[in-house]
Amino acid sequence: MTKKRGGTFECETGVSEALAEYAVSRTEGDYTLEDYLALPEDRRVELIDGVFYDMAAPTYIHQGIGSWILTAFNNYIASHHGSCHAFAAPVDVQLDCDDRTVVQPDVMIVCDLTKFQNGRVFGAPDLVVEVLSRSTSARDECVII
Repeated sequence: MTKKRGGTFECETGVSEALAEYAVSRTEGDYTLEDYLALPEDRRVELIDGVFYDMAAPTYIHQGIGSWILTAFNNYIASHHGSCHAFAAPVDVQLDCDDRTVVQPDVMIVCDLTKFQNGRVFGAPDLVVEVLSRSTSARDECVII
């Protein structure tokens, strides 16, 4: 379960994250895809239920694990002549098919090519892998799941 209190995000696990300041006009909790797309390209954030969450650069271990998983998926798909496609972050996923949630899973598989719309995946991928990091695992388990 999640709760928003003032300028922080809180989770039953006790995780709390300060909300970032952004140069957009809406209030926290009301951000949309339009606000997300208006951010500078060098800002790494996810938009979940109208709230921005900063994303730090992943560690080399995190990236190594994600790369290994991506390679394993691509090898499997190729060896079985599959029609699915595996991707690694950053690829935007408009998860809820609304304009209030855009996430970037570490690794994903998409089999339905019609889900690729406007430069992002529209709807849930067929498979998502999130490599947990010490700094974000509690939030990822609480907010994402």
